[in-house]
Amino acid sequence: MLCCSQRIYEICTRNSIPVFEAAGREGFQAVECDIHETAKDKKGKRRFVIMHDQTLNRMCGLSGKNIYQKKLTYQKIQSKYRIKTGNNIESYTKKQLRMPSLEEENRK
Repeated sequence: MLCCSQRIYEICTRNSIPVFEAAGREGFQAVECDIHETAKDKKGKRRFVIMHDQTLNRMCGLSGKNIYQKKLTYQKIQSKYRIKTGNNIESYTKKQLRMPSLEEENRK
């Protein structure tokens, strides 16, 4: 099995839609990623988001109080937060720099 290498992370920010797409184009069969559970939504459903840290702070360029995924619903994360730090961040659209869900990535 070919696993995603450091060179992919040099052209894309980690744990983002662009890095998964780049790894696929390069023929990698696996990509390491980190997942975190969100808070329950109104229907009581929790989701898993692909995100490097336990907080949104570093990847979303936030300072101050830590913002934890586990305290936010998936809908809130999708509507309010985007990845703002990482390699070649300026090359990608806002849609590409949202936090992907684990379910979403499994469907591709």
